[in-house]
Amino acid sequence: MSSSMPSTLPADGVGDFAPSVHGADLAANPSAAAVDGIDGAPAQGPPVPSISPEEVVAAMAAAADARTREDAAAAYAALEARFLKLVTLAGFHPRDHWTHAHADLLRAFAHDAAQRRLILYMDAVPSPHLVMGDALPTSKVHELMYVLRNATPATTAPGSTMELDGAPLTAATLTRRVQYGAFARWVLDSLVMLMNGVYVPLFLDNRGWPDTVRKDFAGQLHKFMAVLTDTAFHSQGHTVPTCQRSGCRRPKKWPRHPTPRT
Repeated sequence: MSSSMPSTLPADGVGDFAPSVHGADLAANPSAAAVDGIDGAPAQGPPVPSISPEEVVAAMAAAADARTREDAAAAYAALEARFLKLVTLAGFHPRDHWTHAHADLLRAFAHDAAQRRLILYMDAVPSPHLVMGDALPTSKVHELMYVLRNATPATTAPGSTMELDGAPLTAATLTRRVQYGAFARWVLDSLVMLMNGVYVPLFLDNRGWPDTVRKDFAGQLHKFMAVLTDTAFHSQGHTVPTCQRSGCRRPKKWPRHPTPRT
């Protein structure tokens, strides 16, 4: 009689037998004890390097510094474009005469409140070029432009409405925080530009005076400016209407000028 042994195979006839590691086999091949990693865990790749908190802070600071530099560059580009529109010197062309040295001077003037003025003029020796700095020319020039920073708050009368502070100049605040103009060879024309560009705004924008004194001074100032402007244009054979700085509107049609004097 033959006896049948109980089958230990699964129904599909294929058994899952894990290799047995014992004795001499383990000694001959120690790595055989690791099956699919350690203790049966999946095999791992190379370890990921860790980042310290100091490195994270340094990376964030570098990114913030890069953004700050980009913002500063954009702000200066706008300021430079606005400044160049104010330069009315005869013969000046930004593409030909504006250099990196001029840009550095403008950048320093915009950020340093201690710098009070910029002087610009064209020099033809040895070739036409723009001279820019804080010093007046030592030789005769045909035309000179000035840019004067407004007074600091410490020297401003109480109650003044002028916006004066130590923040850097920007394209939006340039014309409100500096006075600018040009001197030409014609003395009267230069005086008119100087008064309209510097002194008249300083006097009329200051609200620190008593109203009675300010109104009386403003009236006398307007009379002086009317006579000065009329004299300057008459010297060139022109007649133009003169109006006060405040509330002045240009008429729709100017009257015809009389025939220039001969």
